[in-house]
Amino acid sequence: MAESVGAPRHYSSGLAKSGGFPCRYGSCDERFFVARPDSMKDLLAASQARSDHEVEAHGYTHKSWEVEPARPFSQGPAPRSRGKRRVEV
Repeated sequence: MAESVGAPRHYSSGLAKSGGFPCRYGSCDERFFVARPDSMKDLLAASQARSDHEVEAHGYTHKSWEVEPARPFSQGPAPRSRGKRRVEV
């Protein structure tokens, strides 16, 4: 893509908005693009530029979901609750 990190794209009404990281605040149409899609450094920079924009422009801080840490495959699947077992008579 030719856009630089953090460069906004402006859309006219009626066109689909696609690509980039959209601002997560309400009706803001700001989007942030990764300069080189194969670069993790550029991906993180675009994500940080979006977060900085959200705080500076809207006073918005995104709250992330808590994610359970990954389990090693050697431990097998996570245990399941089976509930009460029926007693056969």
